[in-house]
Amino acid sequence: MKKVLIIGSSGILGKLVCAEVLSIMKSEAQLIVADYHIERGKQLAQSLGNQTDFCYVDLTNRASIETAIHYVDVVIVALKQEEPTVQKLCIEKQVHCIDVNPFSSFSKQVELFHNQALEKEVSSVIMSGFYPGLSALLVKKAVEHFDEVINVDVALLQNTNAKAGITGMVDMLRIISKPVTKDGQLTYPGFTKHKKLPFGRQQTLKTVREIHHDEKEYVARKLGVTSMHYWTGWNSNRFNHILSVLKNTGLLKLIVTMENPKRLTRFVNHNESKGEEAFLTVEVTGRILGEQKKKAWVLSTPSDYQLTAMVTAALVKAVGSHHAGVVFPFELTDVDMVLTLIDSPKISLLEW
Repeated sequence: MKKVLIIGSSGILGKLVCAEVLSIMKSEAQLIVADYHIERGKQLAQSLGNQTDFCYVDLTNRASIETAIHYVDVVIVALKQEEPTVQKLCIEKQVHCIDVNPFSSFSKQVELFHNQALEKEVSSVIMSGFYPGLSALLVKKAVEHFDEVINVDVALLQNTNAKAGITGMVDMLRIISKPVTKDGQLTYPGFTKHKKLPFGRQQTLKTVREIHHDEKEYVARKLGVTSMHYWTGWNSNRFNHILSVLKNTGLLKLIVTMENPKRLTRFVNHNESKGEEAFLTVEVTGRILGEQKKKAWVLSTPSDYQLTAMVTAALVKAVGSHHAGVVFPFELTDVDMVLTLIDSPKISLLEW
């Protein structure tokens, strides 16, 4: 039985990760929820059943982290760290770690521990989740069908009714506010260039906008893809237009750098009675047996946040000494294995 510690378990994403670890691992996991708020953490542990315990962790207190990870097999970090303190301690204690932070500024800090992780025969997984995470896994599957890859488009169609945490909201706004770059050079502002791509089971064409996404740098380099573009948009044209105006006027930059981002909650209304379906499309243009072809892989999910939790929980089964070092999910496993472990009839992956 694996002992799995979840740091950030009381957040929206953290609670979903807790539930998915118990669902996917079943009786193979003993869950430990970590929180600096003792009563809140104990109540969460109690609500999750007999397979769950509570452990006090304060990220500003190194000793509390060391104590918490001492007897566990895997640590999932479902909140944001400025520095990879948890990763450093996990490697020292030979404990596998999975992190959902989507930014390369953090991932590059973790990569500095790669050789140490190899020596300790431990996995430290970075950029876990849906987008990034599953997106790179799907790119890996898609490009394997081609003898030569000419271009890859990776697009996420989001839902304005998504139940997202403050950190997730700010992270996505920060991503779309960045300029699109190539080889480290500015090319044009992000969220301005448009493209229509197929989404969903009916291959409905939707307009998305190009963004800078930190996952691209790693996927392009490690999979040898020279032309690659990341796109996103929401299921509401009005919402897309509002974001575009905020970006063009400079207000979006002010929003993502505000001191108290919790104020954003007043502008977000999640309606539990309505769906929050999201879609991921990977479209590849390339050559197969000398003939140029275009193929698309389209994934549908009831919730992007829930799928982030599902992917992260599934990776608990994949981590091990045979994949030691600082690694990305696509270096650890493949999309078919992850979806098999998730085993949800509500998630579909179609190839066109």
